[in-house]
Amino acid sequence: MEIEERKLEITFDDLVKTLPKDKRDPIKSSEVLILPINFEDLEKIDEQPFRTRAITVNKLLRNGNVKSELFESDKHRPILELRGLDFLIPPILFLVTDPDARAIAINIISEFIYDRLKFLTRRSRKNTPLELEFVKVARDGSLTSIKYQGSAEDFEQISKKLKSF
Repeated sequence: MEIEERKLEITFDDLVKTLPKDKRDPIKSSEVLILPINFEDLEKIDEQPFRTRAITVNKLLRNGNVKSELFESDKHRPILELRGLDFLIPPILFLVTDPDARAIAINIISEFIYDRLKFLTRRSRKNTPLELEFVKVARDGSLTSIKYQGSAEDFEQISKKLKSF
């Protein structure tokens, strides 16, 4: 089980500047952003695909009354499709500084993961890779990331750390 927490070299403003001007206001007014993989590579951000479950996670958050958006420019962003048991959640950026609002969004995502994992046997959960990354914006616009890579079986143990992020 590996949990990595680090301060990112890019800021929220750096991310927003990669978007066309007409896309910036909806992004700034949302509470949660679903990011493409490798979102830190700003020069190639338009070429980076979303993870398979990006649209599903976005819909779940919206159904839970969380203002959520996909981080998209005018270009069509592909969706990385995986065939296998890998359970890869897209990188999620929390714009809300209110810890209660962030906890609600994390709970929705955690419930989604638990619902998918409960159908797996213990052996399957142990052998199913799970990867997720949460990013939060500090008041100064800096970004901090917490990333989990490990077995789906360990998710319950680390969910408390994620919720306190």
